[in-house]
Amino acid sequence: MKKFGEYGVHASVLDWLESNGWNTWGDPERNLWGSEVLDKKVGRETDQVVYWNILKKKIVELNDKINEQDAGEVIEMLKRDLTVENLVEGNKKFYKVLSNGKKYTLGPEHDNETIRVRLIAHPDDPDYDFSINENRFDAVTEFKVERKKGIRPDIVLFVNGIPLVTIELKSTAQDATVDQAISDMRDYEEVEPRLFVPGLLNGVCDGKEFRYAAVGSPEEFYFPWRSDEFEEGDYQPRDAVKSLFEPETLIDIFRYFVFYEENQTKVVPRYMQYYASEKILGRIKEGEPKKGLIWHTQGSGKSYTMLFAAYKAKKSPEIEDSQYLLIVDRKKLDDQMADTLAAIDFPSYSVAKNIDHLGKLLGENKAQLILTTIHKFGGVDDEVKGDVDLDTVVMVDEAHRYMERKLGNKLKAAVPDASYFGFTGTPVMEGEDLEDRNTFREFSPPEDEGYLHRYSLNDGIRDEVITRVTFTLKNIPWEIPDEKRMDMEFEEMVQNLGPEEKRKMLREYVNQTELTELRDRMEKVTEDIVDHYDRHLRPLGFKGMVVTPSRRAAALYGDELEKYMDPDEVKVVITTSGEDPEVIKRRYMTDEDERNVIKEFKEEDDPKLLVVCDKLLTGFDAPILKSMYLDKSMKNHRLLQAIARTNRPMEGKANGEIVDYAGVFADPEKVLQYEDVEFVAQAARDTEELVDEFLEKLEELISFFEDIEFDGSPESFQKCIVRLEKNPEVGNKFEDLYKEAENLYESVSPHERLGREDVEQNWAIISQIYEEFKREEDRVSLSGEIRAKTRDVLERHIAFGKIGPGKGVEYELPDREVKVVEGDIDPDYAVVDEGGRMRHTYENKGDKNIVYSSLSERVKKIMERWRRDEISASEAMEKLEEIKEQEDEIQSEQDERKLSGVEFSLFQLLTMEYNDFISGKGEAEDLAMAIGESVSDLSLEGNLSQIKQDLRSEVIQTLVDHGKTSLAKHDDKVFLDDSIQYIVKNVED
Repeated sequence: MKKFGEYGVHASVLDWLESNGWNTWGDPERNLWGSEVLDKKVGRETDQVVYWNILKKKIVELNDKINEQDAGEVIEMLKRDLTVENLVEGNKKFYKVLSNGKKYTLGPEHDNETIRVRLIAHPDDPDYDFSINENRFDAVTEFKVERKKGIRPDIVLFVNGIPLVTIELKSTAQDATVDQAISDMRDYEEVEPRLFVPGLLNGVCDGKEFRYAAVGSPEEFYFPWRSDEFEEGDYQPRDAVKSLFEPETLIDIFRYFVFYEENQTKVVPRYMQYYASEKILGRIKEGEPKKGLIWHTQGSGKSYTMLFAAYKAKKSPEIEDSQYLLIVDRKKLDDQMADTLAAIDFPSYSVAKNIDHLGKLLGENKAQLILTTIHKFGGVDDEVKGDVDLDTVVMVDEAHRYMERKLGNKLKAAVPDASYFGFTGTPVMEGEDLEDRNTFREFSPPEDEGYLHRYSLNDGIRDEVITRVTFTLKNIPWEIPDEKRMDMEFEEMVQNLGPEEKRKMLREYVNQTELTELRDRMEKVTEDIVDHYDRHLRPLGFKGMVVTPSRRAAALYGDELEKYMDPDEVKVVITTSGEDPEVIKRRYMTDEDERNVIKEFKEEDDPKLLVVCDKLLTGFDAPILKSMYLDKSMKNHRLLQAIARTNRPMEGKANGEIVDYAGVFADPEKVLQYEDVEFVAQAARDTEELVDEFLEKLEELISFFEDIEFDGSPESFQKCIVRLEKNPEVGNKFEDLYKEAENLYESVSPHERLGREDVEQNWAIISQIYEEFKREEDRVSLSGEIRAKTRDVLERHIAFGKIGPGKGVEYELPDREVKVVEGDIDPDYAVVDEGGRMRHTYENKGDKNIVYSSLSERVKKIMERWRRDEISASEAMEKLEEIKEQEDEIQSEQDERKLSGVEFSLFQLLTMEYNDFISGKGEAEDLAMAIGESVSDLSLEGNLSQIKQDLRSEVIQTLVDHGKTSLAKHDDKVFLDDSIQYIVKNVED
């Protein structure tokens, strides 16, 4: 097989699919569209999204009682199912048809029997012994759908003629990234939802990485896929395509790994969830060993892994007759799992409401799934025993917390001879003695397996499932308490010691809680917390959590923090009782109050700091939480759980941070006693490592311009911009690297090493190059895109009035419009600037008038020819000038015809796209004016959906009045959609 880069992304993906057994259609080397070849071979009209003739044949093959006439009737029913109002809801309904078969009533020769017509064969069919190979797998390039505006995804994967996967491909060498592929995919879903109604998932690839997501997913849910054998250094796109689109894997995911939640969300598995589930199912089927540990880092979706494994188990014929127990904590039971089971139509399950109900369920000894908590087993009658002849599988979430010896024994007594699978991100290993808690001993076979499946911290950071976490050790000086406040015994011990010896003795003499509550120390720590928050978090909009060793310490910290911050910005979340001292009782809040505080912390501006003792240190997910101010001794799994509160990813968040006032990270290996060295090293890294990483990335950014004098002058600046614009692959790499560097800078600044003049100056120049490069790409003001701390550097180091006196480029605030002033302008830079300005202008106007969209496309083609050196800078400028002249002609025509914006947009739409329905420009003008008149009083205030519906009625009536009913009905009423879009856009402005 040829190497990836030899003939592009399309050909490589097609090669990988072919090696997996797919029939591939199309040849990128010869620019041969697969859809045209297969369309001609099997007969497909380009307005259809399914290869109906292929499906019709497969329906007859897979269903004994179905003949061709029956199959034809089923096809007509399926065509109607493709028209939906809501994509995800329609996808859910069609998925049930694909999974369970299409309901169909046979004729009199079969006694009018109603059956389910199979559309896809799968091995676990209860009635037939099918194999995967009885399906037909086709990979079709350039799948053109011409209806309404028309789309042409790069590759579509069909199973029995049904589009299950749509893939959009880009190439970084052609100034296109995976993010742009996702954007295109979202557009396809909006323009032609019928293609995605049967879809299982979408895939995108730019040659650097492959991502996938369920149909209808937003950008943030496109994740990488990796095989279970993937190793660092492997080529991820090839690994992903080869493993994910292996027919057995794809059909397996289609059959067992699709859930729909109540909030119109479709869920498909991440790769670690899929492979862990498969490992569990394999072990259940084998029967031995009867345990296994799933060690997946926090934030990787362990709860869904449990559900996927249990769901497939209950659907698999050889193990469906077992009993399955899902053990979760109370909060997860109340807030999440029970609702999820209901939403995903889980077969035959019960939620244990209380101890008696759990005992009753266990006593039934039947094949079912029981969702419960470990604590309910504490009250189950000892007489309740599971049937030893009934295979039972127990899956325990947060396994490190919920197999305490007493409760674990009660569980094992109730379900003897069960298989146990534990799920954890933070295994406990207190020792090897039987009385010591040890997650590995509890859930791993004695043959030194360690774990059944692992998804490490490194894996999560690499896949951007979590962020890395860094720590900063703080040594806060504080005054020794007045000797009058010491007891006599301690005074005698320290009377001959110096201040440092006294401080050391005091630390040993009092426990950590007492030390934390010393007022002078607490005041100093509070001042440092506020300073850190104001300099590091407040400018970025992130939040923090203060962790204390006692409820009293938490309450006192709350008092101190409120001296410096608004009380609404600080909330203390602790348990209280009527017997507590007043300082604690003042922090009382109801359960509802606490829920509101948590919700506001996640979603509102305030509070900005939470102060806790034990609460919220496990299971609390708030991506906006960046820094934890730790003044409490912790170690091992409890420390890891706390650290994980800060590692949930969010835009602009390069890392979570532990600001350590308790000396916990003075010796990381002491507080994280795990044999896995990599695990300990990645749990939390010194913040200084981030500074090193930023400086390395800054040098790498500067190296993009190593043959250009890097002095910030206008001449240098223009050459740098041209370098990035001329070579899209270089530009994309620069952009990606800059965002990585900026995230690091915003995270660790202010910092002494970053405040050096040379560092600040170089970062300012690089940031200005980035800002101008993005402005040329997007033609929008980036004053909000360059982030707070970086913008401060820019303002200090570069004069925003002019980048070079009397030459080059002038910036005018606030919209930073670039204008040419006196001096020499690099010819290539002039193309970049003028072409970018024109493209942006025409794209904006294109929303209101189709003629400007055509001008925008022409500008893009000129810029592309200039990039490929097919035309010189002067030739490009001449061609751009020609387009500007045409723009003037367009404006003149509107003035001469005296048409409003709405009328002129309809006039251009009719003459450019619907010329076959009109006799000439005169009739187009009359019809445009008539429609414009009918909507002249249009207001967009109120329900926009209803307004558009009323608008549609007005346009239809006008078309009917002018004898243009055929235009109203054309191609599924596409003219109505287009005209309403342009009318609304013009009225908005």
